[in-house]
Amino acid sequence: MNGDSGIPSPSTSLIGENEFHICVLLGASNLARGYSALANYLTRNLKPEAVKIYTACGPGRGYGCWGGMFNISYPPIAESPLFERVRKQARDGNRIVALITDIGNDLLYGMDGDSLIATMKNLFGRLEDLNAEIYATTLPVYFEGNVPAMVYYPIRTFLYPKSRISREEAIKRVRRVNAFLKEYKSSHFHLIPPLDDYLGWDHVHFGLVRSAEVWNRIGECLLDGLGRRPHRPIRFPRMLLSYRDCFIRLVFMEMFRCIRRSKNLF
Repeated sequence: MNGDSGIPSPSTSLIGENEFHICVLLGASNLARGYSALANYLTRNLKPEAVKIYTACGPGRGYGCWGGMFNISYPPIAESPLFERVRKQARDGNRIVALITDIGNDLLYGMDGDSLIATMKNLFGRLEDLNAEIYATTLPVYFEGNVPAMVYYPIRTFLYPKSRISREEAIKRVRRVNAFLKEYKSSHFHLIPPLDDYLGWDHVHFGLVRSAEVWNRIGECLLDGLGRRPHRPIRFPRMLLSYRDCFIRLVFMEMFRCIRRSKNLF
């Protein structure tokens, strides 16, 4: 159990002061749901080596804008103290890997494509300065196409009730950001192939039934960045526990604040 929050935390298991890997996990609602399962997966597959996991996520969270849902508001990921914490923790010989996913909420909050690209470039640069191997996902390819109005506007209303971004403008912005991600060149940057096959009815969130499959795929990429191979996959029951943990964090940590936020969550 994590002493700060009371929520099971698989993020640390040090075998020596400087002998650990560092994993940085950045995202929004998909990562919030899969965080516990992914952190557990990384810890189990890296044993007996130790790992420190630092995460900034939350439903509706943005990289350059304030975001959230219900009565919860999260600061921009790009402004998170997480990066300074990782910089201070990094030691010579530590290997660092980063996941950047759930990109796109900012576009529905009003940020234009070029501004989001500038934010992501800066974020990539900060991670590259730490010699981190970066693994990023694209925005859903579905939204690059001619999304029907009867699909787009209900999704916008349900997930982004204050947004007034038109369907045409949203498609334009998604295409612009995805083109940037596909064209970005760096020896430290790796683009995970589109994950649309795992998305649910809203074309935004991973469906529960295939959630273990998609997080195994993402986890394998992160392990590859650390030079390791997986041997203990995520099973569906673990995903159910991960969704449960997400609910506990959302209600008791974020809404009512009766559980303290653990030190590795930002």
